[in-house]
Amino acid sequence: MSDPNGASNGAAAGPSAPNHPLSSTSFHSIEYPGYVSSFPAALPSLGGDLKQVQHAFEGDNKLLELRLRPYNPFAHPVAGEVVGTANVVLKIMRRRRRRRNAYAMEVDGAAGKAPAEKGEFKAEIVGGIQKTARFRAMADFQYDADLSDPIPQLRQALETSDLKGTIAAMKDYKLPPPQEEMLNLAERAAIVSKARAEGNDLGRDANPALHDLRMIPPPIFSRMTIHQNYAYRQNPASVETTALRPDTGESYQRMINKHRAKGWNPVPCAFDAESVPEEPTSEVKEGAATFSDRLVALVREKFEERPVWTRTALMNQFDPADAKAINNGKPIVSVNAFTFTNGPWSDCLVRYGYDPRLDPKARFYQRVYFRNVNAGHQRKSLARMLSRKSTGAGEQGTPDDGASGEDASKSDRKSHIFDGENLHRAIGNYQLIDVTDPLLHRLIHDTTDLREECHEKDGFFPPVRFRLIRELLRRKFRVLYDEGRALTDEECQEMIAAAAAMDDDEAASDGEIERKLAIARVAAPTDSRHRHRSNRAKVPLAPEEAAAARLKAALVEERRAGRSARARESTAGA
Repeated sequence: MSDPNGASNGAAAGPSAPNHPLSSTSFHSIEYPGYVSSFPAALPSLGGDLKQVQHAFEGDNKLLELRLRPYNPFAHPVAGEVVGTANVVLKIMRRRRRRRNAYAMEVDGAAGKAPAEKGEFKAEIVGGIQKTARFRAMADFQYDADLSDPIPQLRQALETSDLKGTIAAMKDYKLPPPQEEMLNLAERAAIVSKARAEGNDLGRDANPALHDLRMIPPPIFSRMTIHQNYAYRQNPASVETTALRPDTGESYQRMINKHRAKGWNPVPCAFDAESVPEEPTSEVKEGAATFSDRLVALVREKFEERPVWTRTALMNQFDPADAKAINNGKPIVSVNAFTFTNGPWSDCLVRYGYDPRLDPKARFYQRVYFRNVNAGHQRKSLARMLSRKSTGAGEQGTPDDGASGEDASKSDRKSHIFDGENLHRAIGNYQLIDVTDPLLHRLIHDTTDLREECHEKDGFFPPVRFRLIRELLRRKFRVLYDEGRALTDEECQEMIAAAAAMDDDEAASDGEIERKLAIARVAAPTDSRHRHRSNRAKVPLAPEEAAAARLKAALVEERRAGRSARARESTAGA
């Protein structure tokens, strides 16, 4: 071989391959899954129209169907796909020369040899193949419908190009009268098998009981075009174990999933249940036995002190190491408490045997929860408030001023408490007993007009007061989150006055109470420095009230623009 500069490397240089120019002619190829004697013979199975095949190559659809039974409209096609390729069309020609000597042919024939042939081969590239139609998908399930049935006959008439014949077939079609005597599939299969064994061909007239079995196949049976690699192997997590039959006591082998989820969650209880769970399940007891008895006793002590906890409040009662171990060991909590699925104590952990629906003092354990749609990306004010736990640099007006790293870690254990001045988390999830804000504390501990029976939405509180507590808590939380400041009592007076006006209105519905409180919240005074901020905790207003609010805002903006324009004119005149 020689290098590009023409220097020889000591080896003999062989003859170089000839260059053949590639024609600019473009071809389309079809990988037909069968023997093709001629293209006209295969065209009906590809749709019967050459323009349709060409459209599959040139259009955006790029789909081509192969019908191996093109004259049966109920036969499902094989889906094909047009893909780009970089192949060439090679034309091979062979010139043969046969010896015409009669004596030589006679000698070869006597010796059993074929006549000697000599040929000359010539190859030529006539063009490139840029697109190829392939039929590599799995064929759909097939069902051979009875073509003598009136419905298949009508379907075949619709396929013809004779418009008059199609219209006549549609006019002449009538639903055959149903047969009173019908056979089930098992009886029908027995009749067909017996007839086939005797060599008889059952027709529709020969067996009237089969007339109504018009099994017209659907357009498609399966959407799977690529086979799945099942491998037919057992799940690695499944193991064989011995079990006992409860009725006979006999042992048998069965497969179980050793990685299945253990039933270690707290026992759920609905608010309308007749009674609360008295003890945990056997699976929870067995699971708790595998964990530390000290941790189980610690959790039990907390439930003796307070019968209802949120999970966050409960975890904040322990040091970080114990809280991590308790949180990882589900049976440690589940063996001591169950949970409500709805009602005022929804998702709270409740001590076994304690029914808060029968204890008016349980109103202090009611839970208030509201979503925070912006919790994923914290604002700077909240980020500063949360960062002081790790940096020790508290903000003005907070009890964490100058907190050290150890004190900052203790602040994390206050995330279940809301005091109206500090925000420890970005989600509103509190129990009323953990709300220490002075204004909310007075409303929570007010004993006037309490319910005698527990309600699913408000618990033991009057409906207006409970919704006022929730709306005030929501607004104080949002102001802390959005603006980084505490909401004053003067800014809450509008909502309190609106709630006081509804105390005597027993006919006020839930939606009307929340709507009026929302109006009062919007009308409440706000710090002028934050007047441009929007409160994302607002309840949606009625359409007419929202339109009035937009009109009022437009008028205020127009007056402000007018004052600015007059001020600029006076300055220019001076």
